[in-house]
Amino acid sequence: MIAHIEAILTLFLIAYLFNKLSLVSRAKNIITLSQETKNALLDQSKSDYEKERITQKIAIEMLKLFFTINFLSCLCMGVPFLILYLIVPITGYSIEVIYSLLSSPIYIASFVFISLFIHVYDSKK
Repeated sequence: MIAHIEAILTLFLIAYLFNKLSLVSRAKNIITLSQETKNALLDQSKSDYEKERITQKIAIEMLKLFFTINFLSCLCMGVPFLILYLIVPITGYSIEVIYSLLSSPIYIASFVFISLFIHVYDSKK
């Protein structure tokens, strides 16, 4: 039972961090930037030099967002598992038990449910 509670709390913490670090909005920014690039390239009124300058500027912004998203994703996954790794000696359950629980379909579904709940709850504020 304690292993299940630890797994659920780990999922909740991952979903909470994912939402608080605004990873979804950062991913949406990448889509917006790619649309801006497409519009700039299709604009006939701009010269090739302007198009190249715009695409280079947007490419740099997208690269920064890419590294930011990767770092924050690792942080979202790493912090709960670090906490879990520190809690494991106290509860006596091996970390392999928790990992096997987290990879089961019911916990993946609960992660999606928790993520949606946190997203809806925060959007109402």
